[in-house]
Amino acid sequence: MFVRQDFQTENGARRAYWALVESYRTEAGPRQRIVAWLGKLDEAGRLGVEQAAKSVDGHNSAKPGGENAPRQLVLFDQPENEDAASEPRWVEVNSSAVRVENCVQFGGPWLALQLIHRLRLDEFLRSLMPAGRERVAWWRSALILVVARLCDPSSELYVAEQWYPKSAFGAAGAAGRAGLSSR
Repeated sequence: MFVRQDFQTENGARRAYWALVESYRTEAGPRQRIVAWLGKLDEAGRLGVEQAAKSVDGHNSAKPGGENAPRQLVLFDQPENEDAASEPRWVEVNSSAVRVENCVQFGGPWLALQLIHRLRLDEFLRSLMPAGRERVAWWRSALILVVARLCDPSSELYVAEQWYPKSAFGAAGAAGRAGLSSR
């Protein structure tokens, strides 16, 4: 058995449906028949059905009831009793114990960087402030201050102690990985 995609036209739209197909031999030659229509399947569903259609030893052409007969694989875990099948599965969560950690600002700094790159402000600052022996280039420090002023206007001390560590720049560890690469 194998899974095959069939196309049908409904109301002028071409739709894809999956079918479980079996190959068999007749006196006139090999033939195929549809065992089951599976409907629309995503990639994970299709792969699950293909795995279930294959036999354990990898042969699809074993004779039924024989020594090499394929074993039917289960698609989903079967409950031990029928009552368990109808019970919903859920987990109780203590909402007062849930907390948000390491929340970083990403959207505002990203948008500011896109605007800076489009205006070529980074190139202008790089040409205006030549590199020296500093660990972080002056033009990068200036860009971080510009982004901080666009996102959350405040003092340089606030930017250094509060805003930068909580932004995507501080989370990335280095300004180069946060989008301020020296192109």
